[in-house]
Amino acid sequence: MKIMFLIRSLDVGGAERQLVSLARGLQETGHSVSVAVFYSGGKLEVELEDSGVTIHSLEKKGRWDIFGFGKRVVQLLKSQQIDIFHSYLPGANIIAVLAKPLLGKAPVVLAVAASNMDMSCYDRLARFTYWLEARLARFSDLIISNSKSGLLCAVQRGFPEN
Repeated sequence: MKIMFLIRSLDVGGAERQLVSLARGLQETGHSVSVAVFYSGGKLEVELEDSGVTIHSLEKKGRWDIFGFGKRVVQLLKSQQIDIFHSYLPGANIIAVLAKPLLGKAPVVLAVAASNMDMSCYDRLARFTYWLEARLARFSDLIISNSKSGLLCAVQRGFPEN
């Protein structure tokens, strides 16, 4: 099975560590695994490369690199014949759902890894991103939360209960 993950970066963090562990385990069991990152150069990339996981850099230039970045996402997805598209965290989850029409029958799986976030600590764009992620989540095929607390917070934010 060909599985592609999507995440902002592979800098050290909880969701990033979960992705690396899952990708390595899937690769070791014979699946073809790749990870697409918005920004390359994260410290966890070496662990994936050492395991034979392919890393695709989408070379995002910054927050407002929307059209060029979107074009690179489309090109990557069209060049791959993936069986599962699994994203982590709000920005990647939004892109995964929006890219669903390009994926044929491949399911879109979202990972929700945050809970009890004080959104007043974030700027308007970040708050909008979290709001939009929750509204688009219903168009995914599966949503995985890494904790019961995360699940409850996601539902409170507007994610589907099921």
